[in-house]
Amino acid sequence: MAARNSYSLKKIYEENNGEFIDNKEITKMIVAIPIVKPKAKEAMPFVQFIKDKVGQRGIQALDLIFNIDQRKVFEEMIEYLKGALKIDDIVIESVEETADQTLASKVVPGTPIVNFS
Repeated sequence: MAARNSYSLKKIYEENNGEFIDNKEITKMIVAIPIVKPKAKEAMPFVQFIKDKVGQRGIQALDLIFNIDQRKVFEEMIEYLKGALKIDDIVIESVEETADQTLASKVVPGTPIVNFS
């Protein structure tokens, strides 16, 4: 499969009758995009994560729009979480807000990271 200018994992999945192509082919597609090429090694664990999610939940796992406001859900649960975890404070940060870029680089859509410090 040749590299395309516009593609997504969902498009690849749909164009291949509900199957993903080989990771080597996906890697070729990723490195063909100049802006993404330097991060290709970091992209492949995300690709595998998404493939695993599709195996668990089906094609809905490829939807990029969530039907819930994840931040709002966490904000509404803060008091419960503080009591259950016996901690004084909880800070909710988005990837854009956090100063910890190492932690931010590990975040994947729909799967929040909890960091105790």
